[in-house]
Amino acid sequence: MLRPVRMFVLEDRHVIARHASVYPTLAELEAAQSLVSTCERALKRLADSLHSDAGAAAASAAAGGAAASSSASSSSSSAASSSAGAGGVGVGVGVGSLRSVVRVGLVAKGLLLRGDQRLRLVLLCHQAPTVQLLLHAAQRLPEHLEAVNGEGVERYSVTVQQEDACLIVSRSSDPQLSLSITLTSPALTSPAVALDAVLPPTPPTPTPPPHASVTSTAPLLDEAPCLRALASLRHTKWFQARANPLKSCVVVIRVIRDVCNRIPIWAPLQGWALQLLCEKALGTAPRPLGPGEALRRVLETLASGIILHEGPGLSDPCEKTPTDALAKLSQQQREDITHSAQHALRLMAFGQVHKVLGMDPLPSARPQLLLLHQQRSGEERGEERGEERGEERGEERGEERGEERGEERGEEREW
Repeated sequence: MLRPVRMFVLEDRHVIARHASVYPTLAELEAAQSLVSTCERALKRLADSLHSDAGAAAASAAAGGAAASSSASSSSSSAASSSAGAGGVGVGVGVGSLRSVVRVGLVAKGLLLRGDQRLRLVLLCHQAPTVQLLLHAAQRLPEHLEAVNGEGVERYSVTVQQEDACLIVSRSSDPQLSLSITLTSPALTSPAVALDAVLPPTPPTPTPPPHASVTSTAPLLDEAPCLRALASLRHTKWFQARANPLKSCVVVIRVIRDVCNRIPIWAPLQGWALQLLCEKALGTAPRPLGPGEALRRVLETLASGIILHEGPGLSDPCEKTPTDALAKLSQQQREDITHSAQHALRLMAFGQVHKVLGMDPLPSARPQLLLLHQQRSGEERGEERGEERGEERGEERGEERGEERGEERGEEREW
């Protein structure tokens, strides 16, 4: 026999109302979509331009080498370098030719909140990205942004953050948004790339390919932010496959993200750890849950001590080796979050979910139901009283008619 389903009407109403208040406005959604799509098209034009420049440089180098085959090797190398400069592709640019651009983070997962201003893209390269490629992309991206934007009123500025291996594209008008474009490559996870970065460069062959002559001399970008960008790609694909299909999962994550922004104790939990926690709590539920019940289940999971050091913990499903998704949390932070979740769960148990969500209590729907019940009860009572009065009147009339008929029959018998 199935257990009866509990009703969470109060929690559902408050969670839905709070989610509506933190959901981005239409203007913010349109601005974010416009910025992301414009940058994607500009990066596509930049990739095509780099590819055509690399092809032209290779053709010029081949023609110069054939024309100067009888000259000395020094003159041929200088001619090749001058032809490469005329083609527009410097050292390290052709090596890291652009491959594709992918949305990651809050945009790809659909977790934006009202007021979020940081968006993210990942720019994949064929080989490990170089410093020269980053600088070259920052130099040429503004002209492609203007070409894509056309005569639009929007103006974009591009800045370089070399330590983070990314470009920052910012809007000039409200709402103020910035888009981080991180350069990375799947080749960074290959041992061969790490060996190439450590071992000394090998001398070029007599007839090297167009890109091989610049591979060993180009300085690479810092590997740590590039690897984090690859992890963001894996997180986005996993979230879209596992968390998005779950009922109320995205709603609960947005609401708890708002809690993390308001309460400093919860701040260390937001991000990938929060998404894993909500998916684990709702994915193991016996049935699809409404928003109020889903929030309660996530708080119950936290209150049980799952994030404590002696608890089960959260393992990162996107890593091949066992990885703790909560490794950045200290013991004190874990205990504070667990204690706060227990307090929030007690508030929900006593019907004070509005204090957990940081909102005013909604007017109760019970007075309307009570008034309707009173109206229905009044109608039923009126009908009952009417029936009783009708029966009494009928009995009285029947008695009167019976007495009259009895008297008439008595008089007839006397006659």
